[in-house]
Amino acid sequence: MDVGIPVDSPNLVLLFYVAQLFLRELHKSKNLIRIIPMDMSGYYESRTGPSYISNVVSQILLCKQIRPDFNEEELCSIRKDSEEISKLIAELQEFMPQSEADTGIISPILSFILRPRSLSIQ
Repeated sequence: MDVGIPVDSPNLVLLFYVAQLFLRELHKSKNLIRIIPMDMSGYYESRTGPSYISNVVSQILLCKQIRPDFNEEELCSIRKDSEEISKLIAELQEFMPQSEADTGIISPILSFILRPRSLSIQ
């Protein structure tokens, strides 16, 4: 077995599939943030301390109110993370098993991981 080629590693295959699942969840989060934006107006009203003072100074100097757009920041963060994970998935793709014989060991594990689960919130 060659030490430098991790093709036979089930952990690498599982990492590949978990990264794909995480990318899908990021896309779901992005859509949720677009559909239901969070109202963070009360966040700065209750804050005190140096960051509040710096906001006041900035508001006086720039003659406008400075409030960060949390939804846009979150969307940018998701976009950046999605790009990084997509690159990781593309890199891992070349090490994935290509034949059914190679994936025979992984199939039972994947069926357990990928099966639909119902969430019960009580």
